[in-house]
Amino acid sequence: MYQVYAGVAPGPNVGASGAFADDAWQELAVVAPAGIAGSSVTATLYKNGSALISSAVLVAALASRQSNMIGKSNLSADPLFKGDIAALIVFARALAPVERQTLDDHLKKKWAF
Repeated sequence: MYQVYAGVAPGPNVGASGAFADDAWQELAVVAPAGIAGSSVTATLYKNGSALISSAVLVAALASRQSNMIGKSNLSADPLFKGDIAALIVFARALAPVERQTLDDHLKKKWAF
């Protein structure tokens, strides 16, 4: 699930229930275009190069963060991520479909999947 908070209030999210498969390599990506902080844009969630779902999300405001976590939530009741993360890649812009496919092909080759 990808979600942006406006202060402490959660904004809408894009997610796909049951998208993770146990004991299998998976590449997940969220592509959201640039926008004005607090405005709504359409984000798309991809799994293994295929679009799963698109939904409106908030554009995050630039801010100094006290906690930046991968595999852990700011909510203490949420469980920790149980698994391996082979790579985390963040871009300053949305990749074009051909760029996403090239990256997907590279990661599959690199990790022998």
